[in-house]
Amino acid sequence: MLEEKQQDDFKHVQPSVCYTIPGIASVGIHSEDAANNPDDYTILDQDLSSFFTNKTTRLQEGNSKTILDKHKQTIAGAHLFSPYAEHLINLFTLAIELNADIQVLKSLLLSYPTAESDIPSMLKESNLS
Repeated sequence: MLEEKQQDDFKHVQPSVCYTIPGIASVGIHSEDAANNPDDYTILDQDLSSFFTNKTTRLQEGNSKTILDKHKQTIAGAHLFSPYAEHLINLFTLAIELNADIQVLKSLLLSYPTAESDIPSMLKESNLS
């Protein structure tokens, strides 16, 4: 049954999630790889403890590392330790797959208050030129 079928190469980024409280999720390039290539990547490391989502869930911890590709002006990776990380990582995966422009992502008006509405704030410090 499987001998006649040929598998296509899987060329998509694959997110991973650990269902903890708060959640842990990751997609794309690792922060260590980005740190070793500072000419190509910028790492935005943010404390999310003051974000509205954390306050509504009464969690005092939260962090995000968003890796930006300096040349393409896109997201290359995201690593989350936050409430709803399992939801947010899907949006970061979509942004990576679609090569979404960082300026577009920063300007999105997302429904508030939701965890997804935190994404433009997570990208605020990006000043790629």
